[in-house]
Amino acid sequence: MCVLQVLHPVDAAHRSQHINSCIEAHEKDMELSFAVQRSKDMVCGICVEVVYEEANPSEHHFGILSICNHLNCLKCICKWRRAKQFESKIIK
Repeated sequence: MCVLQVLHPVDAAHRSQHINSCIEAHEKDMELSFAVQRSKDMVCGICVEVVYEEANPSEHHFGILSICNHLNCLKCICKWRRAKQFESKIIK
């Protein structure tokens, strides 16, 4: 699966362990790929821009606040946090 030539020719336990770890790594990679694909078309509820189409790749982050279920880009969340006066202490 990983195309590395590290499988032992006669040690079946070692080969099985290596194959299982390769399958596990492949499944994690696939989960990440699917998560990125699902997130690709997400639109910020404030600036109404597709988050992954931002010019700066470091701005390809979004979040969902605990007080609502709308998706917002991180830039808009930070701007909202700076503008809002909170009564209680916020723990990050």
